[in-house]
This record gives sequence, structure tokens and C-alpha cells, in this order.
Amino acid sequence: MKALNILIMLALLMALTITNLSATPSDDEPLFFHNDGDEDRSQDEPTSVGFTSRFLAQKPRAPMTCDRYPRVCRAAGSAGPDCCKKRCVNVKTDWFNCGMCGKKCR
Repeated sequence: MKALNILIMLALLMALTITNLSATPSDDEPLFFHNDGDEDRSQDEPTSVGFTSRFLAQKPRAPMTCDRYPRVCRAAGSAGPDCCKKRCVNVKTDWFNCGMCGKKCR
């Protein structure tokens, strides 16, 4: 039982160490960004102070399209409740899908 407690404490200590090391900036990565007003604001460097987690640094997933997930079109803020050619549209008001997908209005 004592060996199990030591093993758990060692695992927790390793987890905390890894977390602290990943949150510490490297030598070539400044902690603060100074903007004196002389520089152009369209630089690639961020103007805010902070760290980007590894989760946020991952590549974004492909957008959910309605051909695979038809319920996406029913979500709030969607362009319409109907799915036509991988796009959410409203067939009652869309000029390119008049009453049904692919039928143009006159």
C-alpha cells in the first residue's frame, strides 16, 4: 500500500512538472511584447500577452457540412433549414434554390 501511495505521488509530481515546463516560454520567445507606437501594427506578432495552449495550436478541423450532418442547418444562426450542395439555404427565399435544390428562380 505504501508503494502505491509513492507511485501516485510520483505520477502527480511528474504531471505538475510537465505542465509547468510547457507553460514556460523558451529563451527565443519573449514574455512581453512592447509596442512603442513606432512600429506598423500589421506585424505577425501578437499584441497581447499570453500563451497559446497546445490544444488551440492544433490545426482546425474541417467545417461541419450539412451533407454529413444535416442537423447543422437547423442550428441558430444558420443560413437556412435546407441543405443544398453542402450549404445551408432557405429554399423559400434563395434565388438559386427556388422551392427545391438546384432550381433557379425566374
